[in-house]
Amino acid sequence: GALGRVPVKAGDLLLIEAKPGFDEKWNKDTTEFYLVSRKGNHNLPMSKKAPMMLIIVLAMILLVILGILPMVAAALMAALAVLLTGIVKRGEVLGAVNLPILLVIAAAIGVGQALEVTGIARTAGSLILEQTQVFGMVMLIAALYFMTNILTELVTNNAAAVLMLPLALVAGIEAGMDPHAVAITVAIASSASFLTPIGYQTNLMVMSAGQYKFNDYLRTGFPVTVILMILTVAIVSWRWT
Repeated sequence: GALGRVPVKAGDLLLIEAKPGFDEKWNKDTTEFYLVSRKGNHNLPMSKKAPMMLIIVLAMILLVILGILPMVAAALMAALAVLLTGIVKRGEVLGAVNLPILLVIAAAIGVGQALEVTGIARTAGSLILEQTQVFGMVMLIAALYFMTNILTELVTNNAAAVLMLPLALVAGIEAGMDPHAVAITVAIASSASFLTPIGYQTNLMVMSAGQYKFNDYLRTGFPVTVILMILTVAIVSWRWT
């Protein structure tokens, strides 16, 4: 009979030829359909290339450990070796580059530099210092952590770190704080993104697979955020103040 009249039952396996994007559209809700594999662009493991890949990775690590090359140069050489040996093709490398994220990071660096050059960073840093110096150094560290953490929930962690570091350094140095304390506070706060799915890439990746909602991040992420903030402020204050 007509294919449209055949009822689909649980456990049925469908082999579908479709346009790009079909799998993403119908695999969002895994309660109805579940993608087993993509046959068109599915690449089988290249087991013959595995030893060569292992050698490249080990060589990269050794070059850095022995101090022969810095990490950036060693990583670039390893990437070039992967291309030359044919383990990864040029098209696959270009396809793996996430241009939107790179643009956000680059734009954030520009904005961060502009904040410093125009004097906004100094003004904002002084304002933070004025509002918190009455309560002591611990409150200043907590304020810097809180502001960075809120910002990282709205943009990427890289952008939050770049935007907040100039402001935090001005406030911290004027208060007599060690620059290491400021840098560590901003680094941890910008990476502690648990409250929203848009704060970090992995948050978005698991959102679809786990069928999570925005409220799930708020409910489960709030206790973790508070605990990490208390620990960071306490350790930084104990070590550098």
